[in-house]
Amino acid sequence: ALGIASVLAAGFYWHSIAAYQIPAWLAVCMGLGYALQGGLAKQWIYAGSGLGWWIGAALLFANNSVNNLLLFALLILAFSVGPTLIDRSRRAQADAAARKI
Repeated sequence: ALGIASVLAAGFYWHSIAAYQIPAWLAVCMGLGYALQGGLAKQWIYAGSGLGWWIGAALLFANNSVNNLLLFALLILAFSVGPTLIDRSRRAQADAAARKI
């Protein structure tokens, strides 16, 4: 949260980050958060999501245009919503299997 707040402050308040690079820097912060969460909790789907965020950040840095917002939205769906839905469905299946026993 602190990293995201500092990126937004640097971008909007001090104007030290170009507007089209803000999604790229946010993707770097998201990747760091997911990689740390996945590594500490030993949930490799989230660690892989962090890697995906960093690859997406590299694409966002390479492409400085208004299309970065669309790509950032796709990254959110692929690397935030997707892993969460997969993790929840796995937990629901494990709970259902435990109830049958």
